[in-house]
Amino acid sequence: MGDGLRERSRARRRRAIEAAALRLFAEKGYDATTVAQIAEAAEVSARTVTLYFPSKLDMAMSYSVASSRRLHDACLGRAPGTSVPEVLRAWLADEVGDHRDLLALHAAALATNPTLRGTETADISTYRRAVTEEFAADLGRRPDDPVAALATGAVIGIVSALLDMGVAGIDLGAALNSATELLDAVIERARAEAWTE
Repeated sequence: MGDGLRERSRARRRRAIEAAALRLFAEKGYDATTVAQIAEAAEVSARTVTLYFPSKLDMAMSYSVASSRRLHDACLGRAPGTSVPEVLRAWLADEVGDHRDLLALHAAALATNPTLRGTETADISTYRRAVTEEFAADLGRRPDDPVAALATGAVIGIVSALLDMGVAGIDLGAALNSATELLDAVIERARAEAWTE
């Protein structure tokens, strides 16, 4: 088996495990779901599950980690003259388009298991910090600038609400248009805002 085929096979297996885990977390609950049940649903051994995901939390947060990494990579690899808001809009469209299935499963798992909301792994923290720094620089502000922090919080809130809408059956294409308009408004206001102590 060539390296490319082997990597594609591994990626398919990882995705199957992740999808099975998220589906079971949504249906049965995070605490009630066992690794053995996930392995059976993904049609792999329990050992294979733990080779890809050392813990259930890794499976629950896998979509968030991958999504945050995609945004991080897009921000840091953007072409000269491309703004962070432009990258953010493209990333959102990509999440809603190319990653819609896992996005919906992740949102359903969080809806069933609210204690998982707000869980942030070390990887997510690292990606978010780097994106925040890029966003602050794009706004012409320091990374620790309060307006940059507030704008970032507003953006995260809009993105989180948008990603949750898949569970409610809302048309994500239409919601994406509204979300990007709100993002533009937040960003425009942040550029003009002067922070006063």
